[in-house]
Amino acid sequence: FSLTQTKLYQATAEVLLSRQNLAAALTGTPDAAQSLQADRNAQTQANLARVPDVARRVIDRVGTQMTPEQFLAMSSVSTKLNADLLDLRVTNADPLLARRLATAYAQEFADYRRELDTRALTRARLDLEETIRELSESGERRTELYRSLVASQQQLRTLEALQTSNAFPVRDAEDVEQVQPKPVRNAILGVMLGFAAVLLG
Repeated sequence: FSLTQTKLYQATAEVLLSRQNLAAALTGTPDAAQSLQADRNAQTQANLARVPDVARRVIDRVGTQMTPEQFLAMSSVSTKLNADLLDLRVTNADPLLARRLATAYAQEFADYRRELDTRALTRARLDLEETIRELSESGERRTELYRSLVASQQQLRTLEALQTSNAFPVRDAEDVEQVQPKPVRNAILGVMLGFAAVLLG
């Protein structure tokens, strides 16, 4: 049975999770995410890492030919017990490709989280810049409203720049493990099944 199996290799990268919200801290607004239990937050992030958009980014980064569905089928994300860490695993017949995909998975998930964390700030800044542009075109650049909006725009830019991702790659997929076939394990199982068949026979 082992001889008929295709060799598969698994690589694992690690991501550290954080729940900081710099924008909420600086503005004094409550952050709903802080009330989530640690294990629930970790599981939420693990589920978020499985969205097709993240898979698509990984494929584009590595430059390999596969669909997001195929990548998700060969990968997995798990939480670590009593730790704010995610293990992102990729299994492939090519050990080098497995390493590259797992490392890219951690990096792309961190980038995706940062975009989510700054999306509200970016949207607010863009809306504000549109209002400032309209006031400027109507000749109201010297009004108190215009100066106030420009100050708010600078504040939003600062918050956007300071808000880091709440997911940080902390370990690249440097090693690979052969997960299929496992002849030693299969041999032990075969011996045990053989003994069971003899005893039952």
